[in-house]
Amino acid sequence: MKAFHHRPGFTLPEILLAMALMALIMVAAAAGIHAANTSYTYNSEKTELVAKACGVLDRIARDIRRATDFEILDDEILVDVQSLRIMLPDGTQHTYTWDGTDRGDITFVKTDSDNSDSDPERLIKGGVTSFTPEQPTGSQSCHVQVSLKGDYATVSKNITVTPRKVLF
Repeated sequence: MKAFHHRPGFTLPEILLAMALMALIMVAAAAGIHAANTSYTYNSEKTELVAKACGVLDRIARDIRRATDFEILDDEILVDVQSLRIMLPDGTQHTYTWDGTDRGDITFVKTDSDNSDSDPERLIKGGVTSFTPEQPTGSQSCHVQVSLKGDYATVSKNITVTPRKVLF
């Protein structure tokens, strides 16, 4: 009779167990990479939206602080769409308007003292879900809220500013 010789190597159950463990490790690693990528995408978009909203609100705040007056104009056609017109000491007017569409634009138009308008300038191109200027009752201040929506994140920022009140 021949003697059974044990050869070095792995048995089939050992190889199957190693493959199953490796598959579990790969699935866990892929889930971790996916979570990190999703978080990066969300945070990148949110940072961009915050920068856009703060940029527009800073510009509006600067104009209102220099303003002699401001008025909130209701759109005659679109419901809940308002514009903010700011009158400056040199006679020019700055008008900020949202187009009223979901993920729309905020535009800026400068009107000189001779009533000539500049070409509309898109301050935010897409992503605007609301632009709400309002004057609180009994106040000289202007409260402005801007909401933006991207594919993964949303942002809502607001300011309250008083004309002719310069902050140092």
